[in-house]
Amino acid sequence: MVSKKIKIGEKEISVAYCYATEISFKKLSGCVVAEFDDKNPEHILYLIVAAMQSYYLAKGEDIPVADTYFLYECTSDDLITALSEIVALHHEWYKIPYDKPTDGEEKSKKK
Repeated sequence: MVSKKIKIGEKEISVAYCYATEISFKKLSGCVVAEFDDKNPEHILYLIVAAMQSYYLAKGEDIPVADTYFLYECTSDDLITALSEIVALHHEWYKIPYDKPTDGEEKSKKK
């Protein structure tokens, strides 16, 4: 398992990537991570929730936020940042080289 603390909205949470993340994503979305669609808002939510669940369940700790937090309290920038961090963890776990986009690249993609 690889993990990281990230800030989403006003909350700092931990996320992880491991096989449990992939199983959780499959259970939530009905498809495997390789079929992840970054234009599907449900996929984005499910991957964030799966990564968060993987960390806290592995540690035997309570999950600090409900999935509804991501629906109502977060901005699109918060979710994109979280997704980017989780994708980086995915690449780290699979040992795939990954260059995270710079702020300028992310902003140009949003236009």
